Amino acid sequence: AKDMSPKEVEAGDGAGGRGANKEVKKVSLEGRTGFFAEDDLEGKYDGDKWDNPRWMLENYGHTDQNLRLAQRSVAMSRLDKLLDAKVIARTQLATKGEKSGTFMEEAKGADLSKYSDEQLVGMAGTKDLPRLMSKLQLIDAIAGQVDRHPGNYFVLYEDGKVKGVTGIDLDMAWMLETGRREGAATTGPDLHFDVDISTEHYPGFSRFVDKETAQKILAIKPDDLRNILIDLLDEEAIEAAVRRLLKLQRLLKEK
Repeated sequence: AKDMSPKEVEAGDGAGGRGANKEVKKVSLEGRTGFFAEDDLEGKYDGDKWDNPRWMLENYGHTDQNLRLAQRSVAMSRLDKLLDAKVIARTQLATKGEKSGTFMEEAKGADLSKYSDEQLVGMAGTKDLPRLMSKLQLIDAIAGQVDRHPGNYFVLYEDGKVKGVTGIDLDMAWMLETGRREGAATTGPDLHFDVDISTEHYPGFSRFVDKETAQKILAIKPDDLRNILIDLLDEEAIEAAVRRLLKLQRLLKEK
């Protein structure tokens, strides 16, 4: 399946900003509000190495000069749609003038830093927060997402209820390896990713999982995953995701 990339994204109200890896601008598209992020094909960001996409990807074994950051984001959105999980911001390939990148729908709610201590205690006591976070974690496990932290997902908390969780900033996903590449220059914990291993930005396989999402994952065939990724990622990244899917299915069957 291919996304219908809009010919033009018109700028709307709202300030632009800079994410760790890319320039983002608030825009409107076909009546939807969201953010256009120009694709960083070469990993030009020169800040801290943990925020440098080329450094991150190379230390997970990627050698392609095209980082496919836009495609990685869209691939996560497609996986969310495949599982009907509704915990990843809807994202599609887009162009704005001569610039190519992604359009990501604006997530509802806020990151956890925006909530008061009282609100955080309240949401922690709900049943929906762990259920929705489990959905997000399961998707991250298949996608090999290595940059999930409290600033990279929004929680919609209203009237004492958690009404939604939405993962954003999706491009540090679809990693090749389940272990640190031989000769990697660092011993940082994020360079060792596996479905059932906890790292700084991935909590590992939880004791508790969302039953509905688990059943949908168990029903997925490897070719179902390949078919949604084939026009976005290279074969190595796709097959690494298939291996993670199969391992996650084994773990879920043991629950």
